[in-house]
Amino acid sequence: ILSVKVLNDQGSGYISDVASGITYAASHGARVISLSLGGSGRSDTMRSALQYAVANNALPVCAMGNSGSSSNTPEPGYWHDCLSVIATDQTGAKASFSNYGVKADVAAPGVAILSTMPTYPVTLTTSNGYHTNYDALSGTSMATPMVAGIAGLVLSQNPNLTPAQVAGVIEASSGDGVSWSSNLAFGVVNAYKAVSSAIHSDYVAPAANLVLPTEGATVSGLVTVQAAPSDNTTVHHVDIVQNGTRFMQVLTGASSTSSTSTGKGNKTSTITTTPWTALWPSTTVFNSPITASVSAVDVFGNTSAQNLDFTVQNKLATQSGTAHVCWPSSKTCPNTIWQPVTTGVKTQAATHLQGTVSYGALSNSKYADFWLQVFSANADGGGQAYYCGTAQGTVDCYPPLLLQPDGSKSLSNSSGGQIDLISPNKNPASGNATINWTLTYPQ
Repeated sequence: ILSVKVLNDQGSGYISDVASGITYAASHGARVISLSLGGSGRSDTMRSALQYAVANNALPVCAMGNSGSSSNTPEPGYWHDCLSVIATDQTGAKASFSNYGVKADVAAPGVAILSTMPTYPVTLTTSNGYHTNYDALSGTSMATPMVAGIAGLVLSQNPNLTPAQVAGVIEASSGDGVSWSSNLAFGVVNAYKAVSSAIHSDYVAPAANLVLPTEGATVSGLVTVQAAPSDNTTVHHVDIVQNGTRFMQVLTGASSTSSTSTGKGNKTSTITTTPWTALWPSTTVFNSPITASVSAVDVFGNTSAQNLDFTVQNKLATQSGTAHVCWPSSKTCPNTIWQPVTTGVKTQAATHLQGTVSYGALSNSKYADFWLQVFSANADGGGQAYYCGTAQGTVDCYPPLLLQPDGSKSLSNSSGGQIDLISPNKNPASGNATINWTLTYPQ
């Protein structure tokens, strides 16, 4: 067991430190790396560290995050090399705060979990199981180490398993063992079933046999994704991954067994599956060529992959606006302006944000920055914002944010701009600016 500190005492730090901790643990023999942390970026540094861990036989187990969002997964949980964990409450349902969605793999209890507290000395519990040096905490950070512990138990039974096989065994033994849902992924983990499945003699990888979309196809709108995987045992699911992250719903389905006679009194069995189908809103990615990896995973975690190349080409729409902002802000001229955007999108839509600024008179200002903003509310009433700024006159950014469908007050989209001025001396800076922004998105 290794204890590797990557954040400061306030729980914050740098991606490079977290990545260094991951590679350190993998280099020093860790087979499972529990990561109850997360950041908003999408960094090659983090992705490379996770890839290094898997290549060195270590399984990263990562928290999905606590913002209640289906489209705002922090890294490292964002990356497919992680076994990413949703938190559940005492009823087994998704905890209200837990992130969820296509990046998630399994779920585990994460509400009111009794644990030691690092802020003061820990002593023995009292007879009723509680003590002032212990406390009940909630979060995907509490759910993640439970899954990491199960991974350790699986490896204690069969240390020859690869990280992918350990993850596959845990996924196949979770929930009902068959289905996947946005709220719970493959379901709540089951330690007994996972450990019972750790020892087996099947190491034959299944075939994905993707049917739709076809190689080289151009797609738009809602796209039918279909596979007909086959295996000598039972296929559990089919994953479709692009740039290191799962970007559409997992495919699951039913299996059937057929037997073939060899002519010498022997029979061979092949398990095939009815085509597994899902609908994918292609508006969740920008118009571009897509290279994806399609992986079939059986109940023992054996995996094979095939490549798929296709092109997303949706009709694009634009909205634009002007924000006149001031520093310092006033009732008649605020520092930040949000403006509602009626997009007309029927499914989630990726955004491309562009803008220019023209400054008015500036006083005592050494640095003048302007920021573009996009806000998109979630169906549960929460929301997320993306800021893209520059000290130059223009900005062009592809934020990792999805607009939500219009239609209700809780599902509104908005965009706008703000100005920040920094004074080089004690005299307060002041000034104003006009920001013109354009939002481009697929329909």
